[in-house]
Amino acid sequence: MWLEIISDAESELVNSAEWYESRILGLGGRYLIAVNEAFEKIWNSPLAWTEIHNDIRRVVVNRFPYDVLYLLRNDRVLIVAITHHR
Repeated sequence: MWLEIISDAESELVNSAEWYESRILGLGGRYLIAVNEAFEKIWNSPLAWTEIHNDIRRVVVNRFPYDVLYLLRNDRVLIVAITHHR
């Protein structure tokens, strides 16, 4: 199994990290670490997380108000969005 991030989700990730970094030096890096931890949770147990709608599952990012939304497709995990809770 492999993990793929669609371009819109990657853009969301980069934009959010840049925003955090512009507020406090180093916070963008901490955000990226927290998102990577969410990716690892998905990778280790892809079926363990809540299905929220039409096969889309959600993992909450620790310490930040974001969710990682993903689908399981054949032999891959497809990250479709990294969304703010608002």
